[in-house]
Amino acid sequence: MNDRVKAFWWMVLASLCYAFLAIDFKFLAKRYPVFEMIFARNFTAFVFLSFFLILRGIEKIKFRNLKLLTARGVLGSFAALFYFYALSKLPVATVITIQKTAPFLIIILSWFFLKEKSSKYKFIAFFIAFAGILLIFKPGYNSGKYFYLFLPVCSAFFSAIAHTIIRKLGESNEPAVIVWFFFFVSNFILAPLMIYQGIEIPDGVFDWSLVLLLGVFTMSAQLSMTKSYSLTKVGEASLYSYINIPFATFLAFLFFGELPDKVSFIGISLVLYAAYVNYREKILI
Repeated sequence: MNDRVKAFWWMVLASLCYAFLAIDFKFLAKRYPVFEMIFARNFTAFVFLSFFLILRGIEKIKFRNLKLLTARGVLGSFAALFYFYALSKLPVATVITIQKTAPFLIIILSWFFLKEKSSKYKFIAFFIAFAGILLIFKPGYNSGKYFYLFLPVCSAFFSAIAHTIIRKLGESNEPAVIVWFFFFVSNFILAPLMIYQGIEIPDGVFDWSLVLLLGVFTMSAQLSMTKSYSLTKVGEASLYSYINIPFATFLAFLFFGELPDKVSFIGISLVLYAAYVNYREKILI
């Protein structure tokens, strides 16, 4: 199995984990403070991954390029903050689709910073995706939700830069080290927000289990995603992550009865088609 195929399957696993994470988080956010759940997601994943690294042996852990590791941690933290807050206010499919504009930004950023080549089809795909996002936004009809709709856009921007940095860090750091440092930095950013909003102790074994699953899904998704980015070009690996949209849409319908309206569904379809054009590069429009 070559690196390109491995990258695909690692991203499929990451997408599944992210889809279940979104459902788990949305359920908990209906009952507990949002910032507390975002922190719980990061902290539990941080603890699990710390044990994993300790079992591997402390002497094997190397942190190379601390500036970039810190930058990835800060940018990733804000991306997660905007994404999960939007998830608590908007339908799952809407948030994930808007946030999935990140790969188009990644292509531009990876071309600019990493000198990775891009074809004209990637730019065509960008405009198709942009049209899809406009349909999801519904200018003039969703004015009361514009603030929340812009949150996943901000998340996409920060995520694009963070994922581009991951590609660079992958040249000198192991995936587990990159992810651990992200959680380490993120805990310091999220803790004050959690304290400011207030803390409620989860009630019962079931809720505690869901909180722990936040960490399991997060750690698994981050490790799988980082592994995928380390095996192939940033732009190509990011395109595989679009499988997250149908996964999450199905689960949101199954657990919450959420279904996109007709206009939003067309917008989501355009974004998915843009991803396909972007990947194939030979589709005629």
